[in-house]
Amino acid sequence: MDIYRWNQVEETFESIGDSMRNDEAKRLLSAIQQNMGDSPLDQQQSDRLQGLLKAELCTIHLDDTDLFRPREEWAQVISERQQNVLVGIAAYLTPA
Repeated sequence: MDIYRWNQVEETFESIGDSMRNDEAKRLLSAIQQNMGDSPLDQQQSDRLQGLLKAELCTIHLDDTDLFRPREEWAQVISERQQNVLVGIAAYLTPA
């Protein structure tokens, strides 16, 4: 396979991955919005949070050894990722 075709394949896979991350960020944002009750995020806040969620999803790298992590270790990993999003969003959210 020549370099041009290889670059096309690479771009296609990156586009697919980007679309999947964006879809998941939208799904998570929707779940958050549903739980906001009478104080939903405005469009700017929603856009920023979706960007933060998508960026955090980009940092997830799993391999076969992750299948054997203890439950407590997974809880710690998830907690750290949630903390990253909370720190990022706290800068532009104001309490009601």
